[in-house]
Amino acid sequence: MSLASLFLIAVGFAVSTLLGYFVTTFLVPPKSARALAWAFAPAVGAGASSLIFFVFRRPIFTVEIALLTLFALGFLARSMLFREPAPPISWRLSLFGLVLSGAVALAVYGLLLRADRMPHGDWDAWAIWNTHARFLHRDGRTWSDHIRYTVHGDYPLLTPSLTARLWRYAGEEAPEAGSLLGIMFALSGVAVLLATLSQLRDIQLALLMALMLIGTPYYLERGVSQYADVPLAVFTISTIALICLHLEREPDRFGPLVLAGFTAGCAGWTKNEGLLFILATCIVLLLPVFRNPAVTFRRFASFSLGLLLPLAVISYFKLAIAPPYDLIEDLRYQEAIQRITSIDRHAVILKSLARSAWFFGAWAMQPMIPLFAFIALRGAGRRVFRSYGGFAGLLILGIVLAGYYAVYLITPIPLQVHLDSSLNRLLIHLWPSFLLVLGLMARSKSLLGSCGDTPGEGEQKEFNSC
Repeated sequence: MSLASLFLIAVGFAVSTLLGYFVTTFLVPPKSARALAWAFAPAVGAGASSLIFFVFRRPIFTVEIALLTLFALGFLARSMLFREPAPPISWRLSLFGLVLSGAVALAVYGLLLRADRMPHGDWDAWAIWNTHARFLHRDGRTWSDHIRYTVHGDYPLLTPSLTARLWRYAGEEAPEAGSLLGIMFALSGVAVLLATLSQLRDIQLALLMALMLIGTPYYLERGVSQYADVPLAVFTISTIALICLHLEREPDRFGPLVLAGFTAGCAGWTKNEGLLFILATCIVLLLPVFRNPAVTFRRFASFSLGLLLPLAVISYFKLAIAPPYDLIEDLRYQEAIQRITSIDRHAVILKSLARSAWFFGAWAMQPMIPLFAFIALRGAGRRVFRSYGGFAGLLILGIVLAGYYAVYLITPIPLQVHLDSSLNRLLIHLWPSFLLVLGLMARSKSLLGSCGDTPGEGEQKEFNSC
């Protein structure tokens, strides 16, 4: 890849990130730091850019620049009308901060080396995702007639459309574009985890959890390999983080829920597993309906507003373009019942799940025991039991995991083959969000010396309204 192409790809990243930043600053709570908006910006901007590419295709430059100009003018006008003091910035780094900075630098260096040596990515990258990107980039208006005959032509098109978009910016099909996209998503997941926990708990806990994520080799490897698993993981953690920010920080403001709906929709536009995540999130948001229906419906309406555009694109793609989902197409009722009632099948799935949960990260040293020991020493804060945020995240992950289990039960693919080829990747979808939920359950450092966590005004309102 030439330096000119690299520069133009960087411009493409800058445009999408700025779009994401402006959208995020309009919707996140005003009390939140700018760092929070920048953490969500790459994923939000990528989701928006993918939808723009899918809907408009050829005039994407005109549409993106027009939107960027419009948002920038709105941002400047808002800044002039509502001047808010910038939050103080501390440049002092703790030991955890220094270690995390070194880990990020080392990870980026290793990922760039991997991208240079394997520019086309791993198997699924060139067999599925980049093949779809080439149809989007080369095939003009007829792409929808031909993509259905590719490998897994029913797979959603967020990552292929983003890769094709970067090729449009570069003026060539630079194979490294997909790797750079994966690196961006991997680092974005770390940023969302770090920024959210530093806002809702404390910086030390945030740095530890971010270090755990950047220190997960399989998470980084899936990102640079140009698979869609890491982008899905990032949209998952972004959605849960935004829901928690709404519930714990400012439950009277519904902007974060609108943005959460958008990122959940982007998860569904990334992989079919994201559709299960959308369903799980909707269920959890509606759970408090019997306790406080008015607030619950307002929350769900806000979430649905953000979900509307990506869900419309997904529906159009699934109904008008994509072939039937192969797992459903090959499913037979009697065979499914036999599989569900097979004790041996349950045993195989549970055994594989237990083994993969321990080893899926490809760690040189197992970090689970030290991690849980640290959380145990911190203790669980009372706000965990007062706030619906942490429990909401845990319930969403539990429903998604139960859905994965159900798919393995009924899959027409040979069970062990299906488990060996996909289970580790499915756990990567949930890993960043699990670290976030685990961090939210720990007591904040600033409150360790007190007899308990005293909820703030926003948290108490949220507890009373759930």
